[in-house]
Amino acid sequence: MNKRNRAIQISAFIFFVILMSWIFSPIMTKLFFALSIPTTILTSLSFSTVTIAALSSVVLLILLTFFMGRIFCGRICPLGTLSDFIDSITGFRPRAVKLHRVKYYMLILGVIMTPGGLYLFWVFDPIIIAASIADLFSTDISAPFRVISVTGLFIALALLFGRRGFCRIICPLGAFLALIVKISPNNRLVKDLCTQCGECVSACPMQSMTSTPDHYNKSECIHCFTCKETCSEQGILFDYSLRKQLSYDPFKIRLTRLHLFSLAASIGAFVIPFALLPASKEKRPLRPPGTVNEDILAGLCIRCSSCIKICPTGTLVPAGIEEGIELFQTPLMVPRLGGCSYACNSCGVICPTAAIKQLAIDKKREAKIGTASIAESHCLPYKRSMPCLSCHAACPFEAIKLKKTIITTSWGDKLFVPVVDTEKCTGCGLCETACILKDQAAITIVPS
Repeated sequence: MNKRNRAIQISAFIFFVILMSWIFSPIMTKLFFALSIPTTILTSLSFSTVTIAALSSVVLLILLTFFMGRIFCGRICPLGTLSDFIDSITGFRPRAVKLHRVKYYMLILGVIMTPGGLYLFWVFDPIIIAASIADLFSTDISAPFRVISVTGLFIALALLFGRRGFCRIICPLGAFLALIVKISPNNRLVKDLCTQCGECVSACPMQSMTSTPDHYNKSECIHCFTCKETCSEQGILFDYSLRKQLSYDPFKIRLTRLHLFSLAASIGAFVIPFALLPASKEKRPLRPPGTVNEDILAGLCIRCSSCIKICPTGTLVPAGIEEGIELFQTPLMVPRLGGCSYACNSCGVICPTAAIKQLAIDKKREAKIGTASIAESHCLPYKRSMPCLSCHAACPFEAIKLKKTIITTSWGDKLFVPVVDTEKCTGCGLCETACILKDQAAITIVPS
């Protein structure tokens, strides 16, 4: 890759990191996550969540791919940049060419599962994986572990399959863009100057050529121009005119019995572990205000962590496996870490798929998350007859009243104990955050 293309790659990666870690503009974030076309199309069709931002990104990337090939994969995709960086360190050549079909199976798997409410694309979606890498530059304390995991995965893929292993074999977005390229007019041409030396064939990171430069699969080409720069005879030309060029396609997908068996095995490899893992709990956990129902959330949330990153109080965390595999990594509220801010609706604004609805501030304040419940066995006024007003002072809804008792304090005043007004309480959790007890709070939020 020449210096200009490398500069484009690095600039796009830096812009992405700045966008996801510091600027975090809602509209830009939605535009970026919409670039994951399979996810955007499936969630939009399955749950009727079409937005102008999502539609704009989808149309732009489809048009760019149709006229310019998979240039997004080669120069813009942050995960592609990371892959090139790791590949430059390992120095392995690409291997296992026939496994390129696996990414099509991944795409089909996601298409089958998402309308049924089980969203699997987040596991191997390059845009979502790239977002977790950008967390390294944020304040999220768990980010380094996710970055190490992703980097380890890419190194393992490089060891097993060589350069661009994820892009060639796994990436479902790459599979979708490859299907568009199959009908696009752009092509790579081999001039008569070519000496058939084979340098370009071995240098190609995507194995888009087989034995000779003429045997070229344009749907696998990411337009990195490595072959063009490798050729000492200048025998390779990339044609972006609208003339339809026919090329030999040795990787054309033919649905043989072997392919159908491989597809079934791929689906089974993903579905069987999901079936064996714990099912989701019947009781609804605490969710951000405006979150859709649990059955819809499983398919609509893309696990991008945007809501978690933007939350000013830190109350949102990704769900663990104990909530069920279908809800794994969806946002949960943990009021002990921080309640839902009275003047904030950022999670709904930033959500790219409307898994958390965008509510106006007044509507968000009225949204019922849960109800506070006081454990009298822990509460200081109840258990030790000690005055404490922490939860009462923290409540912005005046939902925690003070009830006068017959108990007299050491200085002669009557003791007041907190009582929850369930009609006014929305379950924001600020009271639980404010509880002065060190471990288990005396007041907790019970989900609605």
